[in-house]
Amino acid sequence: MSTPIQRALDSLNHAFAIDPFAMRSILCAQVPCARELAYDHPFVQVAVIEGAVCRDGAVHEDSHTLSTMGLLNGAIEAATGECIASMWSKEANARGEYTFLGFCVYAQPKVKPTVKPEEKSEKA
Repeated sequence: MSTPIQRALDSLNHAFAIDPFAMRSILCAQVPCARELAYDHPFVQVAVIEGAVCRDGAVHEDSHTLSTMGLLNGAIEAATGECIASMWSKEANARGEYTFLGFCVYAQPKVKPTVKPEEKSEKA
């Protein structure tokens, strides 16, 4: 009998088999999000990029972005205690792009920021 995490992986890999381009495109998308999502939500995974430069040239102390995988893993981890990962080729193609290969169970320890940037400066 398959587990909930395996059923989620099967569903995502089926979607990938039907339309690899759409799945790769949505996985590569990052959207700005509130810093509170990075530090206050127990499961949603947010990228924190220190010293981010915006399109208008402004430099921010840090920037927070949410991806499809971060959102999916927020729901999946809350329901199952496990996370999933996207698999990519080890070598880039002639255009410098890596090939999306599908989905698997995330086997490495997940790291979530625990100290907000303002707390770092207070401790320094």
